[in-house]
Amino acid sequence: MSGNAKKGVSEIDRIIGNNIRMQRDHVDFSAEYLGSILGVSYQQVIKYEKCMNKLSAAQIPILACILEVPVMSIYEGVNLDMLDEYCEGRLLTHIKNGAFDIL
Repeated sequence: MSGNAKKGVSEIDRIIGNNIRMQRDHVDFSAEYLGSILGVSYQQVIKYEKCMNKLSAAQIPILACILEVPVMSIYEGVNLDMLDEYCEGRLLTHIKNGAFDIL
C-alpha cells in the first residue's frame, strides 16, 4: 500500500471501485441514476467507486445485475496473490492486536 493510501483500503478495494466505475460508464449510467436504482445517493455511489465506503456482499450481485454484467466482472483484475497478501496482513494485524492470544 502506498504512503498516501487511505487506511484500510486494499488494492482489491481499489480494483473493485475502479471496475464499478468502468462498468457504470460502459452502460452510460450517471452516478445519480445508479444510486436511484440501488436506493442510495449519488454521493454514495461515488464513495463506492473511490473506496471511501465498501459495498456489502449482498450489494455486489445486485449491482452486477443492474449493470448487466457477470458478478465476476466486478472482481476482474483481483488475483489469488492479492487475496493471500490481504489475508496474511489481516491475520498479522489481529495477532499483533492480541485477538488470538495463545493460552
